Amino acid sequence: GKYPERIRFISEPDNGVGDAINKGLKLAKGRIWGWLDTDAYYEPDAIATIAHFFQSNLDAYVVFGECNEIKETGELVGRHLIRDFDIKEAIRDVVYIPLFSIFYRMEVIDKVGPLNDLGNDYEFWVRVGKAFPIHRVSNVLSVNRLRKDGVFYSREPSKRAVRVARYREDYLVSRQNGAGIFSPAAHKYLRFLIMDKLGIYTFVAYQLRIRPRLFSW
Repeated sequence: GKYPERIRFISEPDNGVGDAINKGLKLAKGRIWGWLDTDAYYEPDAIATIAHFFQSNLDAYVVFGECNEIKETGELVGRHLIRDFDIKEAIRDVVYIPLFSIFYRMEVIDKVGPLNDLGNDYEFWVRVGKAFPIHRVSNVLSVNRLRKDGVFYSREPSKRAVRVARYREDYLVSRQNGAGIFSPAAHKYLRFLIMDKLGIYTFVAYQLRIRPRLFSW
């Protein structure tokens, strides 16, 4: 209520994550876009860092930075593994971009379009990476809280359905863009299918994610 021209709160039914994010895109009036999920937040200097980057790099359209990950209790787990973006590596293997630490000019949406219905950031980054250079800064921009009831760790049937759909779409996107059946992306999808079939995926994925040693390199 204090800043009606800058902050708007909307709570209503939607058709999934992608639909909700795209609603925000349609309502946004600013020139630079980013988004957070339920358990993520920006570091105090994140917005100033991004504003300075775009002011200093007028020909840049997309930039991402570091992201710290914490447990539900707030204890620091480590830092999300990131690397300079490479479109070939993204298609064959993985995108090393923390979801909550990437920002882009609204012209990006005008050119590549919004997220799909699943809200699949991997599919979106591949589209963006084929159209724009993606830059990286060394600053920690966001913090993500890992929760056992999150989409990628919960055993709830509805969340499992979203998880299965996302992993399948990731695989199909990689294949449609040239990745082979023996690529790392294909191996990752196969490992997921096996662990999901055995009913151990949620436990294994969460336990591996919260081990600090995975983030040391």
